[in-house]
Amino acid sequence: MPERSLGELLDQLDTWVILLPVVPEPVRAGTVAARRAYERGHLVVAGAEGAGKSTLINAMLGADVAPISAYDPGTVAPVHFRYGTDPTPAYRVVHRTKGGGQATAEVDRAGFDRWLLQEHNHDNERGVLRGEVLLDHPLLRDGLQLVDLPGVHGVSPEVAAETRAHLAGTAFTAVLLTPGRTSMATLVGIVEELRESRHDVRLAAVVSNEFDPTPLRPENIENHLLLRRRAVRELLLRRLPDGALGLTADDVFVLHLPTFAAGADRSAAAPELLGQWKAFNEAVVRHVRHNGLLVTTGLCRRVVHELDAALADRAALLADVAAGRIDTADLRDRAVRARASAVARAREAARRAEQDSRAAAWRSIKLVAEREVKTVTDLLDRIESRVSGLLNLPVPEAERIEKEIRAALDSAQKAIDKALVAADREFAALLADIHRAAIRQFAAEVPVAQMPPPPGVSAAEGVSAGSYRFDTFVQGVRELFVDGTLGGFVTGLVAVAMPATWVFSLVHYGMGGNRGEMLRGIRDLRKKVRENLSTAEGGSLHKPWRTNREEIVDKFGARLDTELKRLGAETVERKPATVTALDRQREEIEAARTEIAPWSGRLSAEPDQ
Repeated sequence: MPERSLGELLDQLDTWVILLPVVPEPVRAGTVAARRAYERGHLVVAGAEGAGKSTLINAMLGADVAPISAYDPGTVAPVHFRYGTDPTPAYRVVHRTKGGGQATAEVDRAGFDRWLLQEHNHDNERGVLRGEVLLDHPLLRDGLQLVDLPGVHGVSPEVAAETRAHLAGTAFTAVLLTPGRTSMATLVGIVEELRESRHDVRLAAVVSNEFDPTPLRPENIENHLLLRRRAVRELLLRRLPDGALGLTADDVFVLHLPTFAAGADRSAAAPELLGQWKAFNEAVVRHVRHNGLLVTTGLCRRVVHELDAALADRAALLADVAAGRIDTADLRDRAVRARASAVARAREAARRAEQDSRAAAWRSIKLVAEREVKTVTDLLDRIESRVSGLLNLPVPEAERIEKEIRAALDSAQKAIDKALVAADREFAALLADIHRAAIRQFAAEVPVAQMPPPPGVSAAEGVSAGSYRFDTFVQGVRELFVDGTLGGFVTGLVAVAMPATWVFSLVHYGMGGNRGEMLRGIRDLRKKVRENLSTAEGGSLHKPWRTNREEIVDKFGARLDTELKRLGAETVERKPATVTALDRQREEIEAARTEIAPWSGRLSAEPDQ
């Protein structure tokens, strides 16, 4: 199918799947895989250790970016080359940590070699899973990624499994590179093994690297390579009839890679060799895109079939509920079970979301609180020093001190409130997604009049979680993030920790001109600021904040249960507005199926190769 048509179909799939409250896994996974195959293709360079895979990639990219060693050939893990916005290459290493997790190290060119090459990292003692090179190159700009695979015996089972997982769901095209001295029988054996593989492997090219033609005189190299190419081509194509593995006669190349190495002078190369090199690069790009479209077409064919069947089932359920063809008692029992399941899953998801987001949310608040505490206490230190140098404390000076302290406390409160608002909005957005998922899960069993959009909708203009709407701190957070153990305060959590009464006694003493009492009041205020705005875990600021978040989760689950009970009752009782809404949903699905039908026919008519 033409590339443009596939792009249109993928966009259409996004509009059709949202008509289902819960997208079946084959449809979801298939759509993701189809889009990945459409947008990104992998060209894997495979071959034995020392065959010249890294040399070939360096030649294709025109830069010395792939690790190469003349002493102990071979890399310990795959190296992925993908597009980066900077023409200067960036190097990353994904490796296993001592705790069993994964980490990414940003390294320079020399460090990259130390991680990836056998001579520096024997038997992959450092646990490398893959290397990554990012650079701006025309070959990589349209989604193509080059992958330099280690030799057949060059990786551990863990690296092999990680590589399979990383490449899964993408268009997979290979260049098979063999040393020029490889026997014909060995080469044929490798290709036949690929042909019989359970993996859907397609070859862009078979390259024989005649990297050491020293027995030949220079004037005979070109003729030698041409004869070798003819022999390899004829032998392989007898074993691969009818375009097996996607290979044609024009996709067999015999190259002298040192001629095309990064930085090599190609001006003296024979025209035939330069022509082969140009044809090789063009074949690679053509095959990768062609194979990507084939993979995308096959995936879309299965997705459209599964989606159409799911939409048909959904339309039938909507029609049965709206027409009253489902027994009322059975529908009511179904609503009770669906509500219990949806609420239980949503409660657990909300608890996990709170726990997983807590540390990052608190870090942002903590940084602001600690900065503001320092600002306030530094001010109090300066005022204390100033008052200590006075013989007495005139009323105007006491008033100026009052204004300074009030302004500092007000600024601190606003800054910390702002950090709290940002953290709470992020939490609210998580709850909004969970809420939408719960409603849609319930609606999959018991259709409802108004089905919310899928999770992940932007919260730029406010987010909703059940009956809550989080547009501002006052409107959203006050309702859900305040009432509870922290109820009764005015402008947010900080108001509890920083009440205005802190300065009342200070000002009283100041107005009386008592310098000693003023100093004691400043010291007392400084102590209260540090105690009441303590950012320690379990401290006066952290503990109520965490308690409040946990209370939110409980309220969220309770209100979701109430909401689903109401929605279920409206459906069971077949209220006129609900019946009208269900009929409208069914009509939208039928319209979508009408749009799907011609696409299904076109996909079925497309060849598999």
